[in-house]
Order: sequence, then C-alpha cells, then structure tokens
Amino acid sequence: MSLLRGFERWLPGRNTVDLVLTFKVGYQPSIDEIVAIARARGYRFIHDSLTIAYADNRTEWRFAAIALERSRALSPALLANELSKSEGVEKYSITQVRN
Repeated sequence: MSLLRGFERWLPGRNTVDLVLTFKVGYQPSIDEIVAIARARGYRFIHDSLTIAYADNRTEWRFAAIALERSRALSPALLANELSKSEGVEKYSITQVRN
C-alpha cells in the first residue's frame, strides 16, 4: 500500500479547486471575465460545474477550476489574497479538491 502512495506522489497531479463567489449588490459578473481571470492564474474554468444562485440582491456562482499546470497555478492561499482585493466579490469560499 505504501508503494502505491509513493507512486501517486510521483505522478503529475492537477490541482482542482471548488470556488463559491458571492458578488456585491448590483455587480453583474461575466462568464468571459471569470474564464479569463481563471486562465491568467493558471486554471481552466469547468463550464459544466457552474451553478448560479440569486438571493438578497446578490448573485452567487459555484464552480470548479482545474490547474493547467501544477507548478504555474496559484495556490488557494494566493487565490484568496487576490479575491480579497476584488472589487465585485463580497464573499468567497475556496475548497481544494484532491484528484
């Protein structure tokens, strides 16, 4: 069993993150903008994973993004730092998914 774990670590894995973005009142997110932002940070937006909800005048998007290359993708901590500075994002949640 330990041999399999060692082999798993040797294989090139891809980081996947699940994101929940709650946008500020009145902000209208653009799918093209989100896709471009994800790509610029080393992730590919998974279109089939998108779920959109609306409550209390706020839009919430839930989606997954997969790292294009493990070494070039931003870590969840750095993603959080950037989201904290974003104009349109009121709240966010990042969950790293193990592939």
